[in-house]
Amino acid sequence: MGFQGVRVTLVDRVGIAPAASGKAGGFLAKDWVVPALVPLAAASFSLHESLAMTLLGVDAVDYRRLGATNVTLRRPTKALRRSRGRRVPSEHPAWIDEPAGQWTPGAAWRSTAAMRSGSPTTCAQVHPAKLCNALMAAAGGVKLLVAAAVGLVMEEVDAPNGEGGGAAAAVTDPGAPSSSRSSPLPSRPPRTRRVRALRLEGGTELPVGTLVLALGPWSDRAAAWLPDAHLPAINGQQAHSVVLQDYGLGPRLDPEIYPRPHGEVYVYGAAEAAPKTLPDDPAEIVPSAAACDRLTAFARSVSSRLSAAAAPESIRQACCLPISPDGLPLIGRVPGTGGSVVMGAGHGVWGVLLGPATGLALSQLLLTGRSQVVDLSPFCPGRFANGGMEEGEAEAERAAKKVGKEDKMGEEGGEGEGKGRAPLPEKVAAR
Repeated sequence: MGFQGVRVTLVDRVGIAPAASGKAGGFLAKDWVVPALVPLAAASFSLHESLAMTLLGVDAVDYRRLGATNVTLRRPTKALRRSRGRRVPSEHPAWIDEPAGQWTPGAAWRSTAAMRSGSPTTCAQVHPAKLCNALMAAAGGVKLLVAAAVGLVMEEVDAPNGEGGGAAAAVTDPGAPSSSRSSPLPSRPPRTRRVRALRLEGGTELPVGTLVLALGPWSDRAAAWLPDAHLPAINGQQAHSVVLQDYGLGPRLDPEIYPRPHGEVYVYGAAEAAPKTLPDDPAEIVPSAAACDRLTAFARSVSSRLSAAAAPESIRQACCLPISPDGLPLIGRVPGTGGSVVMGAGHGVWGVLLGPATGLALSQLLLTGRSQVVDLSPFCPGRFANGGMEEGEAEAERAAKKVGKEDKMGEEGGEGEGKGRAPLPEKVAAR
C-alpha cells in the first residue's frame, strides 16, 4: 500500500518483525505446498526475486537461489554399528562429512541416504528479518507506531453489496379486503457494523479507514474483537531454532539446516504445540533449552565444519507458527465489517514464502476491489462462518502434526563470504 502512495500506519507493540517474521529460516520453495496453495506460492516465489533484484537489493535481504537435498537418518543396525567410522553416502553435499551421532537422548542415528528434492529453479533463500526491515525502509508513506492494540471502535453503517440485515415489515388492516390486507412497507437498507478506530492501550483511539489484520498466531485477539465475523481459531505451533556463528565459511526433531551467505548457519526444528494462550510480547516466548541442545548437537553431528570450535552458538530462540483449522491461510475481507477490515493470517510454515503475494493481493483488493495476482476465494476468512468448527479444530491438530513432518534440505553452488574460506553452500534437513 505504501508503494502506491497510500498513507499507512503500521501498529505493533514491539516493532518490525519481532516474532516468526524475523526468526524464521527464510527457505522458499515454489512448488512444495499443497495444491490449493500452488498459485499463491508460485506468484510469491517470483515476487521475492523481483523485490530483491529491482527494489531492495540482493545483499540487503540475503536472497539467493539454491537446491534441496533430502537426507535419511536411521537407527543403527548391527551392520551399521560395525561401520561406525564410515563416512556419509557419496550423494551428500561435500560438507556433510560426519556420521550422525548421539543427537537424541539414548538413540544413535546414522545417515544412510541422500536424494535431491529441489533445484535452484524452484528453491531460494532470504533472510526474513532483513526482508521485513528492507520493505519498511523502501515503502514511502508508511509510519511505524509502537503501541499495543487492545480493541476496536465500531459504528453502524449501510452494508455494501447486500452485507448485513434489514427486512421488509408488513402491517394488516382488518377492514380491508383479504386480497389487500397486507401492505408491505419499503425495505430498510441493510445495515452492518464497520471499524471506525483502533483502540490502543491507554485509551487512545487511532482513526481507521481500512484495517488490515496481520496478527499471525495472535489472530485470536481479532476474533474476540469481531465476534460477528465467526473467525476460526488460529492454532500455534512453537518451533525452536539456534544460530551458529563464525562457521568459517526424544521428542520429534525434524531438523533443518539453513546456511546463510554471511557467516551464519540457522538450525530449525523440534516443533511442539504452542501454549494455549500466547503472551502478548513475542519476547516472552521462551525456547526450550533441551530442544535447542538437540538441534545444536544434531548440526555438529553431520558436519565437522559445525563443530563447537568452528561454529560457536550465538542465538537460541523460539517462535509460533499460525495454523488455521483447514491448513489454508485466511486472506481477504472479514465478514460483518462493512468492507472495513481485511486480514492475512494462518500461513503455517510458509509465512515468509507467501508473504509478498499475500500483501500484494490485499493491496489490490483494497485499491481496485479485487486481487489480480491470485484468486483469493479459497482463502476467504468467512469460510468458517457456517459451523463446522469442531471438525475444523480437529483438522488444525492434524495440520500441526503434518507441519512437524515437513523435511527440507538444500544446497547452492554460488560463492559466499567467510573467514578465509567459502561458506557452506547448502541447506539441509533430516528425517
